Amino acid sequence: RAAAAVDAYGGDLLPGTNSPALAELGEYVAVAVREALLADPQPDAVLRYAERAPYDTAVIERCLAVLGDTAHPAKPLLKGRLAAATT
Repeated sequence: RAAAAVDAYGGDLLPGTNSPALAELGEYVAVAVREALLADPQPDAVLRYAERAPYDTAVIERCLAVLGDTAHPAKPLLKGRLAAATT
């Protein structure tokens, strides 16, 4: 489910809008997607999310922590994203 949510999530909903209702809806969606990934950090979904929210390091760090020493093809890319976001 988290992967499907990330695929549907396009980033900020109408950035710069002055509509309180749209701003609230956008915040709701952003938080829901983020929380889904923190609960179930599927590496491929986290990579796609990181393209839309490149400075959300907590999601990447959680994914790497869950992977631990397990080999995964996305691991080097996740580490690269994390390094780029923290420099």
